[in-house]
Amino acid sequence: PGARTARRRAGMPAYDLRSGTPDLSSFPRAAWLKAYRRALTAAPDAAFGYGDPRGREELRTVLAEYLARARGVYARPERIVVCAGFAHGLMLIARALRRRGARSAAVESYGLGHHAGLLREAGLATPPLPFDARGTRVDALAALAPDAVLLTAAHQFPLGGALPPDRRTAVVDWARAAGGFVLEDDYDGEFRYDRQPVGALQGLDPDRVIYLGTASKSLAPGLRIAWMVLPEELVDEVATG
Repeated sequence: PGARTARRRAGMPAYDLRSGTPDLSSFPRAAWLKAYRRALTAAPDAAFGYGDPRGREELRTVLAEYLARARGVYARPERIVVCAGFAHGLMLIARALRRRGARSAAVESYGLGHHAGLLREAGLATPPLPFDARGTRVDALAALAPDAVLLTAAHQFPLGGALPPDRRTAVVDWARAAGGFVLEDDYDGEFRYDRQPVGALQGLDPDRVIYLGTASKSLAPGLRIAWMVLPEELVDEVATG
């Protein structure tokens, strides 16, 4: 109940714990329509063309400011790519990594099978990481030797905990030493009601951590709005798909 009240006070839909999505009946239709009309009135004609494959610069600028403030993400607008949902973003990243010669991406052994499936469809093996009472055991990365790892570091799914500080440091150290990438699924990192939000892992090393965020939990999955904050070396490869 406390979480539902806090979300409503913030102008966000209540969260349905059973389905893992916002309470769609409480979507802020009036506020969304007002904002939509304001944006359409002010938008230049060019906004309706193909434009930059990364997304409109205005949107990427606002996202960069928000992510830095709310999640501690190092995000210049030119390093952000807007996409049509988390699955779309993960697919683009997996394809880019495979083209670079990557062979595998480790996954949380209790994570979403659909996400692992998207990695496999791109041609990547998905060795599972073991876990214990403290969450994912990132120390197993050395033996598995993947090219990347997909993690829900701020709110591990479905166990609910955050990756402990020593393991956050360890996975970034692994990425630096191995030349690998951490794919950070920050699906609902903004929402903590028991303590202060845990900052995004990306802030520890923006060149080795690929940040993925979405509006699916804060507004509605049907909007199909998500974003990636990429290392500079990957931006063009991912944006051109």
